[in-house]
Amino acid sequence: MNRRKIGIIITVILLFANATETKSQGYKDYKKIHKMYKNLHVADSLYDAKNYKSAIKFYKKSKDAYYYKDMMVSQIARCYYALDDTVKAQEYIKKIRKEKVEQNINEKLRAEFLTRKVNDQMYRSSSNDSLWIIQKEHDKDNQHFLDSIINEYGRFPSISMIGQDGSAAAFLFAQHADNDVEFQEKCLKFMKEALIKNDVFRHDFAYLMDRIMVNKHGNQLFGSQCTVVDGVLQSRPLYDEKIIKTLRNYFWMNPLEEYLEFMQGRQKKLDENKRTEQQDLDLKLNEE
Repeated sequence: MNRRKIGIIITVILLFANATETKSQGYKDYKKIHKMYKNLHVADSLYDAKNYKSAIKFYKKSKDAYYYKDMMVSQIARCYYALDDTVKAQEYIKKIRKEKVEQNINEKLRAEFLTRKVNDQMYRSSSNDSLWIIQKEHDKDNQHFLDSIINEYGRFPSISMIGQDGSAAAFLFAQHADNDVEFQEKCLKFMKEALIKNDVFRHDFAYLMDRIMVNKHGNQLFGSQCTVVDGVLQSRPLYDEKIIKTLRNYFWMNPLEEYLEFMQGRQKKLDENKRTEQQDLDLKLNEE
């Protein structure tokens, strides 16, 4: 990409930022992540091309990427090894953290989240309006519960706090709180703190960030949010399609094409279930 194109992209991003600044304070986080992983995209490409010296420069620019500080340091070390600079390589290897998150599972709280997860999924795939009203009430109740836990503990219910399955349930409650985007942003803020400690699933963080971006700005970083157009499921607009592969790779998400294929199959199954549900309802009405 030449300097002129880079200049145009930067100008567009800055103009967009100015247009959304006051109400979109959280958008700065999205742009920060985009910048870090754009550098990663370049660094990986340079590494694959065996241009190790240039790769080091871009890995250094992205070494503060959420969850991946150790990985960036490791990549820099690999570059120095490839350049036969063992001294520099070992210098970076020594910087890698050895911290482990202490596991202190609150089993009672974990059980509460898992019980509430049943309600979260109860009528989500239903086409019945009456059932969806109930589902929305479940969502609000779970949202208030999650908010009370965050306020009480001062942190997002993470893996070390309520286990992997409990934390995944907490994410769902935040993800389905579309009625309150400010609350979703609050959850994302606390999730980021846990992410840095490797204490929440990185793909959950990515999904929630995309959900907020779509709700507020109509685009997304990771391509996790989909819509149906003319009967075909497709990804909602991407913030930067050029680095989507890098973003999804570093957040342990499968390639976008595979994800969309999976989601298309899931949507087909949901549509079939809805048709069966409607047929059962029509049959019941006819019997009455």
